[in-house]
Amino acid sequence: MMLNYIILSLGQIVSFIGSQLSSFALGVWVYQRTKTATQFTLISFLFALADILFSPISGWVVDNYDRRRVMILNDIGAAFFAMILVGLLITQNLSFWNLGLIVSINGALGSLRGPAFTASTTLMLPKKHLIRANGILTMAFSMGGIVAPTLAGILINAMGINGVLIVDIFTFVFSIGTLLIVHIPNAAKLSNENYSDKMFLSLIGERLLGMKYVIQHRGLIILLIYFMIQSFITFTTLVLLVPMLLSLSDPKILGRILSAAAGGGILGGLVMAIWGPRKRMWAILGFGIFQEVLMVFTGSMVNPLFIGIGFFLFFLGAPIVAGCDTVIWQCKIPPEIQGRVFGARRIITMGSVPIGYLIAGPLADYIFEPMMMPNGALAGTVGKIIGVGKGRGIGLMFVLGGIILMIITTIAFFIPRLRNLEDEIPDVI
Repeated sequence: MMLNYIILSLGQIVSFIGSQLSSFALGVWVYQRTKTATQFTLISFLFALADILFSPISGWVVDNYDRRRVMILNDIGAAFFAMILVGLLITQNLSFWNLGLIVSINGALGSLRGPAFTASTTLMLPKKHLIRANGILTMAFSMGGIVAPTLAGILINAMGINGVLIVDIFTFVFSIGTLLIVHIPNAAKLSNENYSDKMFLSLIGERLLGMKYVIQHRGLIILLIYFMIQSFITFTTLVLLVPMLLSLSDPKILGRILSAAAGGGILGGLVMAIWGPRKRMWAILGFGIFQEVLMVFTGSMVNPLFIGIGFFLFFLGAPIVAGCDTVIWQCKIPPEIQGRVFGARRIITMGSVPIGYLIAGPLADYIFEPMMMPNGALAGTVGKIIGVGKGRGIGLMFVLGGIILMIITTIAFFIPRLRNLEDEIPDVI
């Protein structure tokens, strides 16, 4: 079974690298043609909105159908729409709006992949290996994050965006090939004996099972609310990373900083794989504070070197926080309903992210950036600390986001139901 999991993970990592290549290339394409953070973040908004809207259905599909086939169909669909993008570019018919439509469809398809892969991991590995497997997997994905920006820059110069998208198509083919040769055990079907509420006998009720299971465990609800706030503020600022860096440098420097960030992810994944923290909630809250301090530091910097160092350290903490959170859910949720619970979890924690993406661009373009220009309202005060000019308004958003999140995480430390969640809710695997 371990060999099956390694093959499955390899396919997912290669597919992830291809998706990162396309994401980088298309992000540069949008920003260089529009020159506004609003248009850039709108694309992210469309992807995230489709992902969230389809999460309830995706969780139900993952629990009721073969998870391997679900991932294969996801890859086939993603490859098909990548080919459509290539055709639009070749014929010079790619526009912001048809790109937005395809991105939305990919968001809906992508909502299947996460729950399917995470729920499959629980079935393929014993509990004692979950924390280290998540650490190693995060490290591998982060290595992909290093390769992708650099490789994308090379491919864009050598082959254009078309070449990047074609490479992405081949990564999907590779992923499909790995899925065809692995075996993923099927979870036990939902039974009335285990979940006897009449509501669950209806299709709608069955889809809502994940949400109800979460509501019945107060500690999980508090954890979800904490990550909901974290996700909203963090993603509202992080989505502006590319516009901020492109306003201070060029795509080459951008690629290096993104690679540095991914390098932090590799180190963080390695730390988690070796350490395997047993007090996972303490790790989540402790490294949460660590990341939030780095948001303040990075937002106040204008030198690309220091920004790169800041994001390297920020993303060092990311796999530890995310990995510990994932393992908590994998251990506390019955395997037969994990797809639906993970779907419900995604709706709660990420449901506000599309709103963040939608408002991030206008906040940057029309409020924070003007205030931090040489003659702006904050140029003579905050500007003396973090600098003035293009990109400094976004930098201020990072600083404020980090300060707010530090306050929230400090409060979370003093909530016993959250701090003691792992002891109060028994493991089911």
